[in-house]
This record gives sequence, C-alpha cells and structure tokens, in this order.
Amino acid sequence: MSGKKPGRNGKPASRRTAPSSTGNPLDVDPRLGKLLAAIYDRYQKLDDPAANRECRDFVFHMTDWVSDLRDLAELYRNPDQTDRRAAGQVVAGFLYHATAHLMEAARLMLDYEPGYIFDSPKPKAAVKSGPSRRRPPALSP
Repeated sequence: MSGKKPGRNGKPASRRTAPSSTGNPLDVDPRLGKLLAAIYDRYQKLDDPAANRECRDFVFHMTDWVSDLRDLAELYRNPDQTDRRAAGQVVAGFLYHATAHLMEAARLMLDYEPGYIFDSPKPKAAVKSGPSRRRPPALSP
C-alpha cells in the first residue's frame, strides 16, 4: 500500500463564510481568566489536579471568542455604523465561533449536554417552505 494520500475528489464540503477570528485568548485580561477559573471551581467544588486541566479548558472555551463578542457588542451598540454585508459577517462569525465553545464550556462546568432546546430538531435545510410557511424577505446589501 502506498503512503501517498489520495487526491481530493470534488469540492470541499464547506467554505468559510466569515473571516476567521483574530482573537488571541492570551490577549484576555488575566483577571478575567482568574475569575472564570474561580467560578468553575465553585460550581465543580473540586480540589483535584486533574480537574485543573479541565478548568484551563473551561477558561479557554470562555475566552477564545472574546474578539467575536466585542465585534458583536459593537454592532449592537451602533447598528447603523455597519453595512448589512459586514454585519452579517460579524453575526455569522460570532455564531460559528462562539456556539461550539459555549456548548463545551457548559459541558465542562455544568455537566450539561446542550442539544436542540427550541423545538427545532431538524436542520434548516430539511424544512421546506410551503403555502403555510413564508420565507423572510432577502436582505439587500
């Protein structure tokens, strides 16, 4: 058997729709990291060295998307200062980046496995529009 990796067959399954985050968790105020670690310890009530590793993971998952949060907060503060295309990138970037981190942080700190909680167990693509379902109007740039 050859050690070469076979070539790609077709197009990539997904594409980046928003610029990747430029956030660096090391840029986060160390006081925030200490506060988040204390919160984790309080909820977990553990003095276990192995738990400290999970605490570091929790702090990472709560801070890696901080620049996305700042961008979203700026958009919320000044919605008229951003065109629709850029606003869409901010919102999509936040959702793509923060959602998985928040789910993992919830799992680590609260022992909670978030799933579909809003009565929508199917992905949007599976929902078909019909006479009883109106599509929202398309946003123009």
